[in-house]
Amino acid sequence: MPFYIDRTVTPTVFYEGDLPSETMTQVSEEQWKVAYARAMAAPLPLRPYDINQECQRRIYAVASPNTQQNMTAYVTAGMASDDEKDAFRAALTWVAAMREAARKLVAAMDITYRDDSHWPECSAAVIAFAKKL
Repeated sequence: MPFYIDRTVTPTVFYEGDLPSETMTQVSEEQWKVAYARAMAAPLPLRPYDINQECQRRIYAVASPNTQQNMTAYVTAGMASDDEKDAFRAALTWVAAMREAARKLVAAMDITYRDDSHWPECSAAVIAFAKKL
């Protein structure tokens, strides 16, 4: 069976009868294994998804989806004090700032997106309110 390496994608095996594209080169089985091992060891390219997942992870570290729903219900039901309402508004502002930071990091495709310096800090009042619920 012939082995082909396509330099534009992960190495692919083509069996008898398959027609390789013009970007492919026929190689020995050993060369194919080496190329495949190198491709699997290489770091994956940065994707917008990765940055957005980091943003989501940081938000959920403060307030999970259930906690966010509980915060909203607590304020909407009129059970929150003025300080808690202020904390809720601050939480909404912080989430908006987090999303904006993510948008900027995606636009720049910044590989240092995990650095804390890129992300706005969450206030102690927001953290305390989220922990309460």
